[in-house]
Amino acid sequence: SRGLGDVYKRQIRALRNTLPHHKVPELLVYLQDCGDGNTQILLLEALGWHTVSCHAADIAATALKMSEDASLPNTVRQEALKTYRRIHEK
Repeated sequence: SRGLGDVYKRQIRALRNTLPHHKVPELLVYLQDCGDGNTQILLLEALGWHTVSCHAADIAATALKMSEDASLPNTVRQEALKTYRRIHEK
């Protein structure tokens, strides 16, 4: 049987296709404040799909800021840099 963690991961991954754009500012705040590296990686990856979003510049700026934050785990910083590049290099 699948645990709650699997359901949670699927819900975050679903944001790749069904992101309510009016929620992006709220998600960006949560992304920075949640403190859970796995959640941050999933959210960064999902947000990176939104290269033509009206919030793409905000997503890229947040991702760049997180990629430079030495207090974050290296895996989060690497995913943040990937997200920044996906959006910024479009």
